[in-house]
Amino acid sequence: MAKKRIHIVFVFAFFAMLATPTLVQVLALEKNTYQSENRRIQPFPSFNFQQPLVFFSKFKSYYKDNFGLRLTLFEAYSYLVREWFHENPLPNKVIEGNEGWLYLSYQNVLAEMTGTLLFSSNELSEIADNISQAREWALEKDIKLYISVAPNKYSVYPENLPFSVGKNKTKCSQLKNFLKREIDFDLVDLKETILPAKGAELLYHKEDTHWNDLGAFWGYQRLMQTLQQDFKNLKEINHTQLKFEKETHLGDLKRMLHLRENEQISSVKVLDSVVSERVENQLPVPKYTNGNPGDYEYRFRKSGRPLKVLVFRDSFSYALSNYLNETFGECVYIYDFKFDKNLVLKEQPDLIVYEVAERNLSQLKEL
Repeated sequence: MAKKRIHIVFVFAFFAMLATPTLVQVLALEKNTYQSENRRIQPFPSFNFQQPLVFFSKFKSYYKDNFGLRLTLFEAYSYLVREWFHENPLPNKVIEGNEGWLYLSYQNVLAEMTGTLLFSSNELSEIADNISQAREWALEKDIKLYISVAPNKYSVYPENLPFSVGKNKTKCSQLKNFLKREIDFDLVDLKETILPAKGAELLYHKEDTHWNDLGAFWGYQRLMQTLQQDFKNLKEINHTQLKFEKETHLGDLKRMLHLRENEQISSVKVLDSVVSERVENQLPVPKYTNGNPGDYEYRFRKSGRPLKVLVFRDSFSYALSNYLNETFGECVYIYDFKFDKNLVLKEQPDLIVYEVAERNLSQLKEL
């Protein structure tokens, strides 16, 4: 009888262990955790009767990203590994560099960092064809197309890595040369003004994958050099208009390690007699867009400034928008890289800027 009770208790405990994460997820009991990964967490998919298998495939990804106690269990694991064993709990995702610097190491970043992963010939041709078609279509509508590349952190601060990466060919340099040679298209490499600006003031967060406000400003300067060649009346924001303020910031790499100490940073505010204003969103969020629907569209207007720019973007644009908003009469930001012709026709911009992080250059295959 005692053995039977033990078996019953064991079976009950086993099924309770299996059911608890789902119960926590369904009842939304894990509300105090925070998003710790440097990517978009999969939303609950919509069901399409014509493609039922697509739903189940997306649901699998959704459940893996959202199952109950996921973050709580990982936080416990992270604390144990770091505090008891003094090891990096995510060595395949975060590189711990010198002087407290953290670097991203997943999404093929490490292979790209060392120059061991480049675009294939087919990939280069695919990207070139996409850009060429988009550029020609836009020019028919009297719209200029630009693609700017925000450099990876290790491209600007390789000296703080725990190893040497050398001066290898990168995807960015490879693509720049190919596009210029094959279709006479200039990729706007923002690193060209960021590297010379390195000095006492940091241009990237030590504990985040992104540039800070000042790094974004120097990237903005490179973008403006290109835009002003075609738009002579475009007036740029200069360094004397920047006001620096101290604040704290919890970096995305710090969140991935489940460390909660904030980094002291300098934020930048642009001083001008007339400042831009956020206006209401006007676009429906398309079904093909992943991630938070609230991030899909941002829209700003500023009186007294010419031109309307449509910006297809990733997360590097948040800091960059501080300066673009004060430069253009209207800025429309779309968190997606799909060249949506209907969207372009609806917005009727004077120019289109694709802001893409160096680590996301492969997105141009889906342009």
